[in-house]
Amino acid sequence: MPMKYLPSLRVVLWSLVLAAGIAGGMLWYAYRHPQGPQSSPSAPSAATASVRCMDSPEYFVIDRNPGAPGLDVVAIRKTNAGMTFPCTVSSAAALLSPSSSSSSVQLQNDLPEFVLGIAGSRFLIVDSGTAPPPRGLLVYDLASHSAHPAFTDTYDRPISLATDTVTYWEATTQAVTKANCPDAGTWTSQGLGSVIVSHVELALPALTVKALGEYRCEPTQ
Repeated sequence: MPMKYLPSLRVVLWSLVLAAGIAGGMLWYAYRHPQGPQSSPSAPSAATASVRCMDSPEYFVIDRNPGAPGLDVVAIRKTNAGMTFPCTVSSAAALLSPSSSSSSVQLQNDLPEFVLGIAGSRFLIVDSGTAPPPRGLLVYDLASHSAHPAFTDTYDRPISLATDTVTYWEATTQAVTKANCPDAGTWTSQGLGSVIVSHVELALPALTVKALGEYRCEPTQ
């Protein structure tokens, strides 16, 4: 009789192990990302294993290389805010067809660039670089159909994308002192540098930056 219930006992034990693994993963994420997820005005569509989609009132964007260096982005301008498109590789190809080419945009390069999201309805916000923060911040204006960013800067997290602004921490040329960076000496002994970063707001579509009056010191490589 006891042997009859052995498979059920195994199921219970494996369920407990799985639950413990999920809880451990959540704790590790909380430790590595204490500020939580970054906000974005672009509504992410259901993504497949090979593409990531973003939706704004003006554009539908398919990132064909999510999480990997190099841009491979296809965007199409909507004729109305309620238009929807399937989030698939084949859909990206259809958006580049001759019938859609006049309203579609393609951004491709082999540079270390990673899509962060859409802001201001038509601006693609991109992270650039291979080193720790501060990293490069690129803003592509999809309406311009240009392969070159309309705005560039350096940034540190947290970064927040909104309807008409992007807020982030910008590297400054302000001198580092013991008063504004108490940990600078420790970082120097570890072979690191220091930089003062300023909390700023990028206004869209003007692409003008305004300091918000907050500063902090960060280690650099």
